[in-house]
Amino acid sequence: MTFREFNLKANIGVFILLAIVAFIPLLLHSIAYDTYRIWTFPFMILFLGFWVLSSAYQIKNTKVKRLSVWEKVFFMISVLLVTLIPNVLFDNETERFSLPVKISLILPLFLMLYLLKKPRSKQV
Repeated sequence: MTFREFNLKANIGVFILLAIVAFIPLLLHSIAYDTYRIWTFPFMILFLGFWVLSSAYQIKNTKVKRLSVWEKVFFMISVLLVTLIPNVLFDNETERFSLPVKISLILPLFLMLYLLKKPRSKQV
């Protein structure tokens, strides 16, 4: 199936690149011992790669619904909770970022969201 679906003989370079990228996370074994999590990285990369390679490019003209106020509030609260509350790390450690550093890390995200939401000019 792989030969027919992806035309592997013609795209052998893409397949080799996908295999190399899938096995790069296994190099984490040299510095980490979280075996089960590291073993899942190649499978997820391969599933994502095969999904992207097997999907055909199609343009669908669908109308995008605007987010409701509740969805926006839920998003803002969840982002603030995830970013501002200290995360519990491995071996009962916690992260040591101060509040100003966390806020400076969040600002580019909010700037990107603002630029994506802002209406684009028609004269591009």
